[in-house]
Amino acid sequence: MTQISARLGYVCEFFVIPTGIFGSLNNGAGKETFFIRVQPGEADLEKQCRVDEIVNRVMDGQVTPQEGASQVQDVAKLPARYPAWLVVFSFGLVSGSASRFFGGGIREALTSTVMGLVMGLLVIAFANRPKLTRLFPLLAAFLSAIMAGGSNYLFGSLAVNVCLISSLIVFVPGLTITIAMTELGTGHLVSGTARFSQALITFLLIGFGVALGTHLNGLAFGALPQEVLQPLPPGYDIVCVLVAGMCFVVLFKALPKDFIWIVAISFISYFGARFGAMLMGPELGVSLAALTVGSCANLFARYFNRPASILLLPGLLLLVPGSIGFQSISLLMEQDVIVGMQTAFRMFIVAVALVSGLFLSAVLVPPRKAL
Repeated sequence: MTQISARLGYVCEFFVIPTGIFGSLNNGAGKETFFIRVQPGEADLEKQCRVDEIVNRVMDGQVTPQEGASQVQDVAKLPARYPAWLVVFSFGLVSGSASRFFGGGIREALTSTVMGLVMGLLVIAFANRPKLTRLFPLLAAFLSAIMAGGSNYLFGSLAVNVCLISSLIVFVPGLTITIAMTELGTGHLVSGTARFSQALITFLLIGFGVALGTHLNGLAFGALPQEVLQPLPPGYDIVCVLVAGMCFVVLFKALPKDFIWIVAISFISYFGARFGAMLMGPELGVSLAALTVGSCANLFARYFNRPASILLLPGLLLLVPGSIGFQSISLLMEQDVIVGMQTAFRMFIVAVALVSGLFLSAVLVPPRKAL
């Protein structure tokens, strides 16, 4: 917005928070201030790319600002590219793949896949009910806990926690925490604090939902033993990362032509984190992976003149400390305060390491634009 304003000869200042945009316009005749109320939306990489193309055309003088504004309205009205059944299917496959990342075996993978499918159906059901959206993290966590406990009772002992975090991995606000830490680190204190508070509330809702479902499972089935994890062989990592990368194309609503880039950055992110963990430990290793992902995203943006978020969002999703935050809230709900606080501190260390890697990537490969 600042760049377009300068291109049109206006002196403008903008202040953006997750729920609103303040703008100050000085056109020479006086200063005018306005406010626009907005609602935080989901990531939609296709629409972001199309809006970025419109901005480029306006900046180059190929279209007038009025034509550009009309084209943006057309982009906002675009229907969903991927059908509902494919979205549901992607939720299931991402959850099943995530169970391998958390050390689960074949039973955890199958259970997590089924639970992920249910979470996908829940997302579709809530899509046209905005008033119920606030209850979604609580309801999703509650249903996941009920399904995990029921599966443990019906089909034999499972690593319930692995199934839980795998089925909820898309909803855990680890990416929100990372963005909040980035905003705080760059001096955007109000936006960063608001986003961090949003993530904290989501964590608490998920934790309460899991605690409620677990308590009801205990009343229904009694105390059930959990099996010691028998993880899948390491070779399955490649398959799981490939499947997760393909599903990210659907879940982030990316263009089909970006499939190869998103799958590639998923491999770079996952194996970069593993290499970094072997080199510097699990916490600091995330910084090396974030540096690699951020540099690749910025190179992509500079070479193709497209948003870096096409690579950055799916790449960071495999790095964000959401699972650690989930473990922290679960421990606090179980009144294990000391271990819970230690886990929460570890989450902050991972988040700081991740943000540091992103900052270093911006120095190593300066981005051309903020997207």
